[in-house]
Amino acid sequence: ADRRGVMEFIGYLDADRWLRRHPLLLTVFTSVRSLSHYSLSELIRSRIGVLFIGVESFQEEILENETARKRSGREIAQLFRELHSVGIHTLGSMIIGWDGQTPENIEEDIGRFVALNPTLYQVMPLQAPPGSPLWRRMKAEGRLLTNELYEGVGVTRATFRYKHFTHEEVMGFVDSTHRKLVRQGGPSVFKMFENLFRGVKTLERMGQEEYLDRASILRTMLAPLFLLAFMSGFFFSGREFQRRWRRVMYEALRDAPLRVVGGALTSLFLLPFVLLYSLSGMIRHQLSPNGEQPKTSRRAYREADVPAVIPPSGQIPQPMRTLEPDVSGPVL
Repeated sequence: ADRRGVMEFIGYLDADRWLRRHPLLLTVFTSVRSLSHYSLSELIRSRIGVLFIGVESFQEEILENETARKRSGREIAQLFRELHSVGIHTLGSMIIGWDGQTPENIEEDIGRFVALNPTLYQVMPLQAPPGSPLWRRMKAEGRLLTNELYEGVGVTRATFRYKHFTHEEVMGFVDSTHRKLVRQGGPSVFKMFENLFRGVKTLERMGQEEYLDRASILRTMLAPLFLLAFMSGFFFSGREFQRRWRRVMYEALRDAPLRVVGGALTSLFLLPFVLLYSLSGMIRHQLSPNGEQPKTSRRAYREADVPAVIPPSGQIPQPMRTLEPDVSGPVL
């Protein structure tokens, strides 16, 4: 959101030849509204590897009234295509359970999100954390399921009554969205390879030094990704994914036949081991009471229990020691 700060950051990166030629790829939380203030060239020069973008919904009423206009400024489908074309991955976030989502439009929302083909994704039911504006509104409307802090609440438990769906229906839509994303786009590791493969070509066609440096960095990531991307064709059977998988593999074979054949043979050798590892993970998941979720503990603190950061006198305490920066190498 701070364009001036980002441009200053880009200036430092451009001035350091060592950083330009080493893999520095950042993951950044952002919104379509913020991204609309930057050109594709500026995003490339900022060394972004993954952009976490809130898609939320495609219903205009929801975007206008429930998402603080974070989607304004760019047409999102075109934005995703442009980012993927230069090897920038997207992590698209979709929320299910908005008041504006109805049985009549929910499938449209899901279909348009799947069509974005986000490299990574987060599909979650709408939640109302205590103290949030949504929580206050749900409390005022009498829709909270409890007025207490939600002990143990995660994405699988509801915090309020949805307007048009039961919680079970919302979780069903979450599950169906995940399944459609995999059937049409395949696993994320394949989409990463696809983005980087196409991104290298696009950046090399652009021709300028900073783009060629970026293309060189992305190319080093292709070989290890290829092994899993090739194997994914044996694990996932969605028709649209299989079509895209064959097209990308054919293009890769045409560009570098010896490397692709060598990588394919290596993948076939590793395939049984990956299959066993995958099956063992599924078994562990089924036997674990928490699935893949780590054990957690949650504590609620009253304001009186939290020590003051600044003493009552207003004096800011001095640090115990000062760390001097190491200036022997690049300092960012």
